Amino acid sequence: MGLEGKVVWVTGASRGIGAATALELARHGAQVIGGSRNLVGLEALRKRAEGSGYEIVTLELDVRREADVKHAAAFIRDRFGRLDALVNNAAVGALGPVETQSVEEWRTVLDTNVLGTLLCCREAIPLLASGGGTIVNLSSAAANDGFPYLAAYSASKAAIAALSVALRRELKDRKIRVSTVRIHYVASEFLSDVPAQRVGEATEAWRKEGLLAVVPLMSPARVAETIRFLIELPPEASIHDVDVRAAGT
Repeated sequence: MGLEGKVVWVTGASRGIGAATALELARHGAQVIGGSRNLVGLEALRKRAEGSGYEIVTLELDVRREADVKHAAAFIRDRFGRLDALVNNAAVGALGPVETQSVEEWRTVLDTNVLGTLLCCREAIPLLASGGGTIVNLSSAAANDGFPYLAAYSASKAAIAALSVALRRELKDRKIRVSTVRIHYVASEFLSDVPAQRVGEATEAWRKEGLLAVVPLMSPARVAETIRFLIELPPEASIHDVDVRAAGT
């Protein structure tokens, strides 16, 4: 079907999978709105797109804040009049053993990953409903495997998977499809701000459980291509769940 002229909202667009997805969709003709709390990253994304001859509209967006999400949806409605797809990518993690993690750490992860996804879906649905559309929610291998030292993140991604099933059933008669992309072993900046000692402890725990990849990590661009494929599907087709993993895992 192609993406030419389609309006797509991507959250967590300032880096990693979000940035790669925004660029991939814009490159193929979509009108992309990229949201993030990271204004420096958003500006870099905007300039990168501009340098390649296409446009990405960026806006400050903290998905934990209901007012921010409502503002983003209103902006899309006023500027474009509709929405064809939403990509819920914004996510954070908290690395550490359950016994030492604070309630605030858990609240930050759940508010961002679960409630942020919920808020964006809720505000996007009226914009999608007039002519169908696609919601893509990013989940993770951690939703099924329950990575030690990543309990909050694992729980949040499992919640997103369940939310996606419920939404799919609610929205199918309105021709809005909901796809979940579960990622495995993707190169990212996920642990870039975590102290090296804590990363080492977690890595050792993952090794003991057989959860470490022994092959090169997959680039965010490969995940972005999968997301584009899901949005490009013809209206009569729907793919519910996709596992995207590094080859050999």
